[in-house]
Amino acid sequence: AIALEELLEPGASFCSGAPGQGTPCPCGNDNSGGPGGCYWGDAAFPGGALLSGAGTASLSADDLTLSISSTANSFGILIAGNSQVAGGAGSQVVDGLICIGGQVVRLTPPLTATNHGVAVSTPLASLDTAAHAGLTRRYQYWFRSVGPCGLGANFTNGYAVTWVP
Repeated sequence: AIALEELLEPGASFCSGAPGQGTPCPCGNDNSGGPGGCYWGDAAFPGGALLSGAGTASLSADDLTLSISSTANSFGILIAGNSQVAGGAGSQVVDGLICIGGQVVRLTPPLTATNHGVAVSTPLASLDTAAHAGLTRRYQYWFRSVGPCGLGANFTNGYAVTWVP
């Protein structure tokens, strides 16, 4: 039998860089309407860099992993926080939107994207020692890119996970 939580998404995307979806991207670099972050400068990836999850939001299962797609082939850092910035709309920082706030911590050492993606193989519950049942944690990936604003870095969308036992 399949448990109900296995049928549901493990988290929810928020803070897209899509036009009209919240805070506009810093220099008119809204994405093409996708769920990812602000456009980061490569015409092959107009939907922005995307953070997504697979697995379950169960701490005991410890099987939820995150992946980053459509990102620059550079280094970046996975971060976590307790809240959403501007009600989930984000705030302009460098070439993108910072979506998470409240005791923001780095979860990984720098990760290097290849083929425009990064798979974080360590389960998220093992990386995020602040995660506990009943708590919603927010995640985002910051990465280096030349960028249309010329500020050298950008972000994915935000990704919220409400943890269960």
